[in-house]
Amino acid sequence: MSSTSPPSGHRPAEVDAVVVGAGFSGLYAVHRLRGLGLTYLAFEQGSGVGGTWYWNRYPGASSDSESWVYSFTFSPELEQEWTWSCRFPEQPEILRYLEHVAERFDLKSQFDFYTKVIGAHWEEAGRCWRVQTAQGEEIRARFLITAVGCLSAAQVPEIPGLENFQGEWYHTGEWPHAPVDFSGFDALTGPLMRLGIRGRDGQTLQDKWAEGPQTYLGVSTRGFPNLFMITGPGSPSVLGNMPTSIEQHVDWICDCLTHMRQHGATLIEPAPEAELEWGQHVKELADATLFPQTDSWYMGANIPGKPRVFMPYIGGFGTYRRLCEDVAAKGYEGFLLA
Repeated sequence: MSSTSPPSGHRPAEVDAVVVGAGFSGLYAVHRLRGLGLTYLAFEQGSGVGGTWYWNRYPGASSDSESWVYSFTFSPELEQEWTWSCRFPEQPEILRYLEHVAERFDLKSQFDFYTKVIGAHWEEAGRCWRVQTAQGEEIRARFLITAVGCLSAAQVPEIPGLENFQGEWYHTGEWPHAPVDFSGFDALTGPLMRLGIRGRDGQTLQDKWAEGPQTYLGVSTRGFPNLFMITGPGSPSVLGNMPTSIEQHVDWICDCLTHMRQHGATLIEPAPEAELEWGQHVKELADATLFPQTDSWYMGANIPGKPRVFMPYIGGFGTYRRLCEDVAAKGYEGFLLA
């Protein structure tokens, strides 16, 4: 079976992996999966690549990381051929960069655009994910890789009188190339919950995370086998440079898939004690700071009814990377493989 994503109507009904999203995460995930020779389909609800830089086009949108680090490092040639125009690049230039990456590595052809994933249900008997799109398609995939970003779920604040307002208003995350009136996001967990993911025994991600996200390394959650979350809650994600975190996660996931293939494993999920201990570790680190004492989107305080839990891993990216490497070196310690 070819590893290239075929045109709609001529696609396979079953693949090794489904990737959701075409930003930094999705582009690099597809690049790595293709290199491993795995079959996949990649879906993006927008009309092009870019992820957060495709959707957030409001005036002044820019990176708060310097341009030389806010970019991919997997290709020295790519690093040398692209020249940034300024220290902190703005949205149009970052989008042009990602479009260049997609063209240079023939990634754009690997995605189905205008395709929204509305559900993903784990099938225990077949050990696969049944992924549904808004077009009515259902794809079976051994692995589900979410590349939906941390701030892609737009949240409209409860502003009194908004329902009666007759003028135009726009959310920064859904910018229509016109003036904007207010912004806000259901961070980290929101983008994942909006995919309609159901794990073992039909459990929803919303139910599993009713008291706050529970993950192991921020990449996997028990009860949802073969689900990999790129920069999910419980990982450094928004507390560091996103492209760096994304590359580290995608590389770790792909190395894990290679390990599974070499050892004949078809299923992976966290052991209950590993997930519990990781959650306690993330909480202990956060409790040593002032973050939990402040209402912010890091705590989910901007979303009515959302549990007040500090969601990112605050122990530092270098420490986190070493922990992930150690887990892998010990045969993916803390994971159950079968």
